[in-house]
Amino acid sequence: MTNNYNIGNFQGVAGNVHGSTVNVSGFDVVNTQLKQSGLATAERHELETMYEEYTQANAADKKSIAERASKWLERNSATIGNLGRVVIGLFGGPTAGT
Repeated sequence: MTNNYNIGNFQGVAGNVHGSTVNVSGFDVVNTQLKQSGLATAERHELETMYEEYTQANAADKKSIAERASKWLERNSATIGNLGRVVIGLFGGPTAGT
């Protein structure tokens, strides 16, 4: 899975970003960004486990995994900020460009 994010202007933990594109391909890139945001190792591992389960799940199970990921996101949104949109995209939700 690859998501492309076109960023016009952004201010936040990454500093000021203008006219950039971030290409997210799988969990490794997202994990690096989450680590840079200061997210605890245990939280990153929990998300990675959910992502692995989601990618291997059948359609019926994906919904419950996505709901768990949503709760994870609520709990960690203050730490990860705008990366939440990237996390949502990992679980089939709308992303920053949509």
